[in-house]
Amino acid sequence: MKKFFLILPILLLYVEAAAAGCPFTGDTAESAQCLSCHSEKADFLKDNQHAARGGRAEFIKETFEKIDKDFGEKNCGGRRVSACADCHQKPEIPEAEVCIKCHTKLGADYLGYGARDYHSRYQRGISVGGKYWMKMLPDIHRESGMACGDCHSMPAGNKAKGCLSCHSYSPEILDHQIENHKNLNCEACHAAWAPNEYGVYFIKLTDKIKAMQFDKLKRMDEYAVSAFSVLNEPVVLGKDAQNRYTPIRPLITFFSDTDGSRENVMLSDKWKPFYPHTIRRETVTCEGCHSNRRKYLLEKGEDRIFLLEKDGLPIGSFHNSSYFSIENASFVTEEEYLRFSAKTPGYAKWYIQKIEQMKNAVDRNAERR
Repeated sequence: MKKFFLILPILLLYVEAAAAGCPFTGDTAESAQCLSCHSEKADFLKDNQHAARGGRAEFIKETFEKIDKDFGEKNCGGRRVSACADCHQKPEIPEAEVCIKCHTKLGADYLGYGARDYHSRYQRGISVGGKYWMKMLPDIHRESGMACGDCHSMPAGNKAKGCLSCHSYSPEILDHQIENHKNLNCEACHAAWAPNEYGVYFIKLTDKIKAMQFDKLKRMDEYAVSAFSVLNEPVVLGKDAQNRYTPIRPLITFFSDTDGSRENVMLSDKWKPFYPHTIRRETVTCEGCHSNRRKYLLEKGEDRIFLLEKDGLPIGSFHNSSYFSIENASFVTEEEYLRFSAKTPGYAKWYIQKIEQMKNAVDRNAERR
């Protein structure tokens, strides 16, 4: 009986919707009928983020359209969402699997889907939204059953809920007691990983015979797409406009012609702040931040694995900020890193307490078993 009363409101919703003429068949012509009741959503189909190229338009103009003035129209033009039924097959918040059909760069990570290399040999494993994914640790909110719409209201221009909209900042947690940690955004510590693409190549297929060597790569219009390196890795940190440490991601893009006239032309050298959807209760250890130059794009030449200049690239490292610019943020400087990586008595005190805390947690888990 209790289950019946829980299900009844949902059944009534469908009956009411059907009576109002909402068949949920997926017919795109039904949008006008939807909006006759949901008039507050009338502007959504005009929303810049969903109805057109959105925030990508400026980036495309600054980069690809310098070498191909019609790039945006050919590859990114038109409306991305043209009807309510593109996302809603029933009167509910869409499942995350619906959202990531379009929101693949940032969104699939919420489900624990990591990026794969563009080459066809890596196109295997989990298939969602027309793409293949590598299985990774999902966001803890996903494990709790939350949908994208629980934090992201519509239209997309509305600001998403922040961590402190639902959570309180507990001073009892050891890491929260450290004064300098107050200058960190929550996701700087609690994002478990991030899908980063280093050196994305757009290769214009100007010679049909030579183009055959690119038949194993992703294709879009007359371009093949590849990347020097695709990594699902611990987040890289910079400082946002409020001078707080926060995750940043690369938008490093190169262009080449298959006829050899232009090779490794850098179209974008940017990094920018972002919010990884890979939040976990646990965090990295002290050494993960205080003894890791790559985390702040301060890799030294002698520590490199890739010798990019010998591969024809106009940069020496993907993990050294001296080769790049950053949007709406700043890179961590050498002076800052040396300051917070110094193993002072204060650092040693907190480090020992952290180790003791971890040991106690392991002991408690062992006792439960």
